[in-house]
Amino acid sequence: MPHIASIGTYLPCWGTEHRRTAGASSGLFALAALAESDSIGPLVAVEQASLSGITVASGETQVIRCERGARPVSDGAVTRGADLQISPAAYERAFEAKVRWGAGKYADSDGMDLPPRNRVDDSCALSADHELTPLPRTITDPPSSRGAA
Repeated sequence: MPHIASIGTYLPCWGTEHRRTAGASSGLFALAALAESDSIGPLVAVEQASLSGITVASGETQVIRCERGARPVSDGAVTRGADLQISPAAYERAFEAKVRWGAGKYADSDGMDLPPRNRVDDSCALSADHELTPLPRTITDPPSSRGAA
């Protein structure tokens, strides 16, 4: 199983059948799949710069689906137009600037704050002298190997 997703990819909902969904409704589809499979545990949904999470507990649940059936493909003709030209490097730079995937790092601390936060010191003074530190985009230490000797 992958640990992170890149732009345009989807992560499966562990323990449930993988269904490709995107947008605001994908979290509800994942919640319904957990309820139908009697699964419990954390459910986290990430879309662009938004992260939502809940803990699914056991209990009686009824899932009612009101889904529209598939429609046939239209008989219309597709007019080929000019392709949209995009530079992947420019897109990557724009994505980083928009999302600001970084945490606040204070010089006197090894930890990072996400989102960056101001701190109150021992004399009750507000401190905002943290540096914005980029977060890694890859996982180098899988959770299963942490703490293993």
